[in-house]
Order: sequence, then C-alpha cells, then structure tokens
Amino acid sequence: MKNAARLYFTRGETNTWLTPLPFVEALGLFDLCPASPAVRPWSYAAKHYTAEDDGLAQPWEGRVWLNPPYERGLVDAFARKMVEHDRGTMIVFTRVDTAWFQLAAGRCSAMLLKAGRIAFCREDGIPAKKFLGSVFFAFGRYDAGRLARASEDSPLFKGVLFRRV
Repeated sequence: MKNAARLYFTRGETNTWLTPLPFVEALGLFDLCPASPAVRPWSYAAKHYTAEDDGLAQPWEGRVWLNPPYERGLVDAFARKMVEHDRGTMIVFTRVDTAWFQLAAGRCSAMLLKAGRIAFCREDGIPAKKFLGSVFFAFGRYDAGRLARASEDSPLFKGVLFRRV
C-alpha cells in the first residue's frame, strides 16, 4: 500500500492502539503481528511487521495476531487479509455497521463480544481512555479453542462467545 507508514497516523495523533498484553498472553504464542508499531513496549508475536514494512504487502505465515490500524481503508484491508489468511485472532472495535466487520463475523470460527471496554495502550504502554466496545474474531479451529478457553478461564474475556461448529 503506497505511503502505508503515513496512514498509520491521523492529524498528528497516533492511530496505533496496543492491546494490553494480558489479553494476548491468554491466547497463547503468535507467529506474526502484521500491524505493529516500530517502537513497542512488548511483543505480541515472534515476528512483527511495522508500517515501514507494509504488513499488507508482506506474506502472512502461521498464527497471526491482528489489532489493525483504525484508518479508513487500512482497517478494511487488514480485516480482509485476515479473513483470507484464516489462521489467528483479530481484535477490532464493534463496528457492526461496516462491511469489514460483517465479512469477519461471517467467516470467523468464533467471536467473542467483549463485555465492557478495553483501555488500549499508547505506544509507550500507558493505558489510554476506553473508546468503544471490542470483539475478538478467531480464525481456525485452534484459535477458536484458545478464545473459548480464555473466555472460560479469564475475567478479562468476560462477554458473549459465539462458536461455529
């Protein structure tokens, strides 16, 4: 995507909101995080692509953790690529009115509508204000199982879990 690095930021403010690490740790080890900030206080996966790397243009392999940048066009493209990859977990805001949300909901193996709101973190790891509700989309049987276990074992994942058979 042309000028992808520039699109990760909006009006001089960050457009990158990190998922608090305990959520990702509860889901297990990931192989790739394709939408990672260049500077991050923790790692989500064995391999990270930043805006400079243009995670949309790179190959996705293994189990993917995705918290996409919330820029019009980018969130759509990352969600579509996650659906195509079909292996991993994606967290997004509950924007049920969008085509990308409906695509993910229709193709995921499981989804958890999170009760309450998550205080996402800035790039320095400091929690920011709570924005909107979130949903976890699991793609593939393994990730559906990890999400189900997390929803049973961890109060962080309090919400409504939907699984496909």
